[in-house]
Parts: sequence; C-alpha cells; structure tokens
Amino acid sequence: MAKLSFVTKYIFVLLLFHLLSFSVYAKALSNKLKVVSTSLASDEIIFSLLERSSRKESFDIYYSYIAYNQDYSNISDLIPKEKIFHINKESLFIKDPDIIFLSPYNKAEFLDSVSSYSHAKAYIISPSSTLDELLSNITLIGEALDLTGEATFITRHILTSLESVKSRLSLKQISVLTYMPHNITISSYTLLDDLLSRLGIHSISKDSIGYASLDEEKVFLGDKPDYIIFINANYSDQIIDFELENSYLKRIKISKDKLIYISEKLAFCTSNFIVDLIEIFGSL
Repeated sequence: MAKLSFVTKYIFVLLLFHLLSFSVYAKALSNKLKVVSTSLASDEIIFSLLERSSRKESFDIYYSYIAYNQDYSNISDLIPKEKIFHINKESLFIKDPDIIFLSPYNKAEFLDSVSSYSHAKAYIISPSSTLDELLSNITLIGEALDLTGEATFITRHILTSLESVKSRLSLKQISVLTYMPHNITISSYTLLDDLLSRLGIHSISKDSIGYASLDEEKVFLGDKPDYIIFINANYSDQIIDFELENSYLKRIKISKDKLIYISEKLAFCTSNFIVDLIEIFGSL
C-alpha cells in the first residue's frame, strides 16, 4: 500500500510539473510582442535583427509584403508560411499588433486603423535611396523592437564591408553601366548608385535619375564601360545573349565575361542584404 501511495504521489507531482510548464509556456506566448511588417525594407531588416538576437522567441512577427511580392524578397524562402498574410483592415484587426511597420505607400490606408488600437504603435519605413537612409532605418527598427545592440552590429558590419571593398578597389579606376532588359538603367538617387559612388566606381549612366531609359547618345558616344552590371529576375544565358545582340548593348561590343549578373531582388534591396551586393562589386 505504501508503494502504491508513492507511485500515486510521483504521478501527481509529474502531472503538476507539466501543468506548470504549460502555464509558463502559455504565459510566454501571450507576452510575445506582436509585430506586423508591411514593407520589403522592414521585412528584411526585422528578419536580420532577429537572426542575431537571443530573444527571437519573444517576438511574434507577421510579414505581409512577401504575400504580394515574393520575387523581390531576399527572405521569402526563409519565412514560415503561417507568418505570411495578405494585409487588409480586417486581417490587421485580427492580428492586433503591438507594433506595425508601414510604408509611405500604405500608411494612408492603415494608419487610421492602427490609431484605433490603444496599445499599437506605428512606424513609417521609407525605402532607402542612400546608405545613410538605410542605416537610419536599421537603427529605427532596432530601437522600436528593443534590439539596439543587434542593430548596431548590423550597421557596423555594413560599414566595415564597404570600407574593406573600397580599400581593395582604391587602386583601380572602374566604370560600369547598370542595365536591365528593354534598355533600362538604374542611376542617380538610388541605393545602388550610392554604393557605387562610395566604392569609387563610376556609373556612366549617372546623369539619368532613378530607373530610366538609357540615353543612347550620352551613354554610347562616351567612354566604353569596363563592366555591364546586368540586372534581371533570373540568370539566363539566352536572355543575356539576346540582349547583347538586340539591344543598345550591341553598340558597346563588350565581352560576355565583363557582364556581371545581379538578381533584381538584390539590386533593389533596401536592407542589410546590400552586404552581398558590396561583395559582388569587390570582385570587379
């Protein structure tokens, strides 16, 4: 009888332990900071901050931009499907976030909804057109999520990579033409152009603004670029061969080994993934 009593007590203690453990787990879940990201820039910055954090389990993050534009995201394959949702006022209400990161393009639609949540706080994250703007966005999101140490690490990593590549290229004089199919170039007032300028790489299409059609006379009456930065969604020999033979590029007569492919998602990124872009330029 004494033995049975011991077993009963043991089972009771074991059940009590599991109940307490579940209670602690449930409380931890309820105390998670709910965050909704609605822009490509904030998506990737948040993801990278959490990757460096030992407190990533303290956050419940939902990403909406990826639901509409996976092809332009550098993290779409790394986010669980249940964390990706199509945002509208109803779905936002259901998520009931503590923090929401909006873009300038959707703030008018959602800012009123967010203000109706007594505990919610909204941040507007604009796409970065310069490196300084990018570093500022990383710092802002880091402060909002109380991940300032992680944000400092990432910003320092970007600047260190930039200085390292700049040093490697300092004795070279390199000119490039940024090119997309259908004679489009990426030039001034873009993050890509700012990086090239900081690295001492001359963009021969710099006189254009933003994403523009190539000015045939300005580009092709001047000096021949050392490299073509070829930007497209996917790498394809057929696409590259076609462009070299049927577009403005034919007039440059540049060899295929001087054509550097960069994916659109990397070329257009406005997050810390530009470190990968910096390293590509370092190979020139």
